[in-house]
Amino acid sequence: MENLSTVIIVLLVGALMGLVGWHYGKKQKIRQESDVPDEATPLTRSLVSSKAGADRTSALIRACDGDRKRAEHLIQHEKGKKPGLSHADAVSRALERLIGARVQ
Repeated sequence: MENLSTVIIVLLVGALMGLVGWHYGKKQKIRQESDVPDEATPLTRSLVSSKAGADRTSALIRACDGDRKRAEHLIQHEKGKKPGLSHADAVSRALERLIGARVQ
């Protein structure tokens, strides 16, 4: 009888831990997806939402082969095309445009 109680408690604790982990993972995914613009392609979406691409500016600089001036120029170009655009959105759009130009 005592072993059955222990097994039930272990199963309940395991299920509870699984639910907490699932809920935490779901919240992280929603938080990451909110940073990605709606019109982003799957490639840009993965760059922006992945751990390696979480810092959008760094991802853009890497995409510009380390040329910070070029990356900044692309960001300013996007801001000039659409006044009021946030820095994060400008970086995402610049990265999207740069990747699109390479694919074509």
